[in-house]
Amino acid sequence: MLKYAEHLKIYFMEWSQYNIVVDVNDEEVAIYNTFSDSFIVLCKKEFESISKGLINGDIELVNNGILVKEQAEQFHSLKYRMMKERFDMKTPTFYIAPTMDCNLACFYCFEDNNKSKSYMSTSTIDAVVDYIKSFGEQPVYIIWFGGEPLMAMKEILEINDKLKYNGVTFNSSMITNGTLLTESNISKLMTINPEYIQVTLDGVAETHDKRRIYKNGNGSFDRIIKNIDFLLKHSSIPVSIQVTVDRETKDSYKDIYEYISERYKQQFEDKHITVGTNYVQNRTNDENIASCVLSKTEQVDYLLGNTLWLPTEEALNSLYPERASTCMYNSIDTIAIDSKGKLYKCIEHIGDISKSIGDLEKKFIDDKLFSKAIFESDPFEDESCLNCNIFPICGGGCPIDRINLLKNNKSTTHVCPNYKDNMEKIMKKIYFLNSQKQTSSVC
Repeated sequence: MLKYAEHLKIYFMEWSQYNIVVDVNDEEVAIYNTFSDSFIVLCKKEFESISKGLINGDIELVNNGILVKEQAEQFHSLKYRMMKERFDMKTPTFYIAPTMDCNLACFYCFEDNNKSKSYMSTSTIDAVVDYIKSFGEQPVYIIWFGGEPLMAMKEILEINDKLKYNGVTFNSSMITNGTLLTESNISKLMTINPEYIQVTLDGVAETHDKRRIYKNGNGSFDRIIKNIDFLLKHSSIPVSIQVTVDRETKDSYKDIYEYISERYKQQFEDKHITVGTNYVQNRTNDENIASCVLSKTEQVDYLLGNTLWLPTEEALNSLYPERASTCMYNSIDTIAIDSKGKLYKCIEHIGDISKSIGDLEKKFIDDKLFSKAIFESDPFEDESCLNCNIFPICGGGCPIDRINLLKNNKSTTHVCPNYKDNMEKIMKKIYFLNSQKQTSSVC
C-alpha cells in the first residue's frame, strides 16, 4: 500500500487519530502525536495540502506516527504495549510498609485514619519473606513505604537480611519524610543500598513548617535539611525531593528548586539530588483539603508558569506528558503489604483492612478480588477512552477513581487528566520554547 518516490514522499496515508493540531501563528501549525510523543511544526499550506490529498506526506511524518496507513495500527500497538505491562512479571514490585506509624501530622495525608501504630512482627516478616521467595529466582523491587518507614528501621533490616540469606536478588528505594535520616539510620541504609530516597518538602522553612509538623506542632524543615546535608556528604545514595503543591504552596517549587540548586550546587548539577512536584489530592473527602486542591486548569496554568523560570530544557521536559504506564492496581506484578501482612492493590489502601485482598500470615490471597482489580473498569472497554486522542498519554486515568465514578453512575470523563482540555495552551508553550532555540521558521 506504501509507495516511495525518489524524493521520499509516501502515498495512501491518513492523519493519526492521536494527533493534536494547533495553530501556533498565522503561518505554522504544530502537531503533537500522543502515541509516538512526537512534536512537529508544519507550514499551514503544506498541512492543508496534505489534508486535501494534494501532496503526499513526508517520510518524517510517517516515522513520527503522525501519518499512518490505517488507524488500527497504532491502536493495536498501544493495546499490546499496555496489556504487556499489565501482565508482565519481569520485575515483581512490593510496596512494604513495616509500620503505618508516623512522627508527623500532615493535614493532607491520604492515609487519614489508617495509621496503625503496629510494627511488623517476626512472624509477619517471615511471611513477607516467604511470599517474596515464592516469585522464584527473578530479581524483585521493593519500595519501603509507610507511615514513616524509618520508624521501623529494625524491621527493614530484618527483612533485608532474611531476603539476602534466602538468596533473593532485589533492589529498593524509600519514600520518607526525611526527619529520621539520622547519621545512624544513614549508616544502616548504606547496607541496604537503596537506588534512591524520596523526601517530601512543602516549601522552604516558612511554608513547610506550617504544614509538615511534628505532633507537638513544631516544624521539621531544619531537621530534614541537616539530614540531607549529611546524607549527600557521606553517601552516594541519590535524593529525590518532591515538593507538595496546592493553592497555598504555588511558589514552593520555585523556592525549593532555587534553595536546593544553590545549597547543593555540585550535587544538583550531577543529579545526586533532584527536585520535582506532587499535587495534593483530596483522597479522604476532607473539606479542608478540598479547598486547597488545585483544579485541573489551575494545575496546567501552574505548569506553564513554571516555564518562565525553569531552564529551557527542563521547562520543555515538564510540559511533554509522559506516556501512560499501567497503574499497580491493574498490574499483576505489583502489590502493597502493610505491617500486619495484609495485601493491597493500591498504596492508598494500605492500612484499610476493608480494601485488603489477602493475608500473608494466613497464606491467603483472594483470587476473585485480585482479578477484579486487574480487569475492573478497563479503559479499553470505555468508548470515551477509545475515541480520545490523548488515550496513549492518559491510559484511562486512576482506576480507583474510575470505579468510584461508575458506582455513582457518573461519567468516567471526570478522571481525565489536567491536559485533556488544555493541550492548545501547552503546545503553544512548547512551540515558543523550541522557537527560542531555533534561528528560523520552518516556512
